[in-house]
Amino acid sequence: MIPPIITNVTVVFCTLAIWTILYKENPIYRIAEHAMVGAAAGYYFVTNLNYIIKNGFGAITAGKPHYIIGIILGVLLFTNLSREWSWLSRYGLAIIVGTGMGLRISTIVATNILKQVSGSINLTKNITTPFSMFNVALGIAITIGVIYYFVYSNTLRSGQLGLLQTFGRLG
Repeated sequence: MIPPIITNVTVVFCTLAIWTILYKENPIYRIAEHAMVGAAAGYYFVTNLNYIIKNGFGAITAGKPHYIIGIILGVLLFTNLSREWSWLSRYGLAIIVGTGMGLRISTIVATNILKQVSGSINLTKNITTPFSMFNVALGIAITIGVIYYFVYSNTLRSGQLGLLQTFGRLG
């Protein structure tokens, strides 16, 4: 166990060393910067390696052989460190990014698009006074104008459609 006084002195030194950048770029700042980046990289490497050993290899030995696919894809990411084998890292990255996007797209559609559409549709539930009726009508008009503007914005219309397009741009 490291004594607290050594830990506190190290923290104070590193804090002051980082703050020396306010004066100008100097060797003390560079030492602190490199130490912080190195410590963070080492910490995340050990943490992720422990996670892979515990959850990846532990699951394989527990009778889940399909986990080996994830381990192979993770190892393929490290081929980026070699110029000769760096092309292999693209496959692992493509599968990881594609899978992540595929899993997230349904929640993005549900939360960002469907909630906004249902909020626009449910405007009519708030009609209680003439002022709220005006607000609902204005909200519907702005929604239609904005949709029309973004759908047909490649060509500028004239006449009533141009007026609707201008109203949508202002809305």
